[in-house]
Amino acid sequence: MLTLTPAAAREIQSAALRSGLPDDDWALRIAADVDAEGAIRFGLGFDEEREADLSFTDHGVALLVGAPSRELLTGVTLDFVPTGPNAWGFVFLPPEEAVAPAGGCGSGGCSSGGCASAGRGCR
Repeated sequence: MLTLTPAAAREIQSAALRSGLPDDDWALRIAADVDAEGAIRFGLGFDEEREADLSFTDHGVALLVGAPSRELLTGVTLDFVPTGPNAWGFVFLPPEEAVAPAGGCGSGGCSSGGCASAGRGCR
């Protein structure tokens, strides 16, 4: 299943704190789907658990994945990396790119405030 890097876990926990979410009473939903062009789109946001969700914890972060997203998220790593000068963002790395190249990524992420979708990660 999906894994978090320590940097991603720290930023998610910081975002929960900034959002005023109660201690240890929140979870991050991570979703994936395929758009009309065949590219995988990723999304994340704080949410409540639903009946068919896969619920698990990685690096102290409670994660939720709905059934439609499970196959697309298998082996994916969520990282938080530099995306430009003075900018950081989340990137979703497919299994073959689980180790980010030195210097981070220039595309494929979203801001720490969450995102509707993001690219495949480092290219």
